[in-house]
Amino acid sequence: AEPDDHIKLPPGIDDVRAGVELCLVVGERAKNRSPVEALDAIAGCTIAIALRAHDEIPGLEGYKMFEAFLPLGPQVVPLDDVNFPAVDMGVKIDGELLDVRTTADWRFAPGDLVSYTSDVLTLEAGDLLTTGDPTRIERSIEPGDSVSAWIEGVGSISVTTTGADDE
Repeated sequence: AEPDDHIKLPPGIDDVRAGVELCLVVGERAKNRSPVEALDAIAGCTIAIALRAHDEIPGLEGYKMFEAFLPLGPQVVPLDDVNFPAVDMGVKIDGELLDVRTTADWRFAPGDLVSYTSDVLTLEAGDLLTTGDPTRIERSIEPGDSVSAWIEGVGSISVTTTGADDE
């Protein structure tokens, strides 16, 4: 995402919340890899703002399945450049820091996540594994809000929201 990117909030959804996710970018085909071998398959990582609809939505629409609900950060950073296991990550709305979490609290390291996924399905170069949003943000996003997220050593991303009827 570029700094001036705009995210159009979906019509009929009143409670959209933001979070941050570390995304692992797969660099080579991986199937049935051990956690150590799985690390070799990771080209790097990037950042995403994870948007979720918290309205009561029936059916297959889902909470994250709206257009542009996962804007990605502008670069892929080599995994070796990120200071695992303790990397801070946070979210701001209109400059107000709403939550900061650390990867030190994760149950699984990146190699474990890729290893498990490679046991379930074949990973291909360019695949993206999102690691989940650890933040606990209760504030809804309104049209015109500036949402930014950052991950230490990975980078930051910002977007502005617009209403469903805005162009």
